[in-house]
Amino acid sequence: MACLVALVQACAGPAVVRPSTVEPEVPLVCEPGQGEPGSVTGHVSAADPDEPLASCSVSVWNTDIGSNIEPDGSYAIRGVLTPGRYTLLASALGFEERRALVEVRPGETTVVDFRLESSEVLRPIDVRH
Repeated sequence: MACLVALVQACAGPAVVRPSTVEPEVPLVCEPGQGEPGSVTGHVSAADPDEPLASCSVSVWNTDIGSNIEPDGSYAIRGVLTPGRYTLLASALGFEERRALVEVRPGETTVVDFRLESSEVLRPIDVRH
């Protein structure tokens, strides 16, 4: 049975988080516990237009655990997270980074969807010969 347990400002549906620069109250945590591993799955899309983003990454903060994004924008981190609270990061070039605080339960799948806002600020680069 899939369990939706995204703890992002008491959101009852799939987590659609705001830019991390706007939500300092979403702490960066990684508090794994004991028990059967759980999974996290979801989709990543652009906020406007609402289209899947396949060229992004979703990772677990403070670990080397992450997922490749499929062409339809879906991702899955399966069976490697011990029960506990984690911060997921979703990022893509040209988009604002998003964070979501999630709770992984033993043997269950937590669903977290991300909608990334386009970034209006691109950092300049210095090219030297």
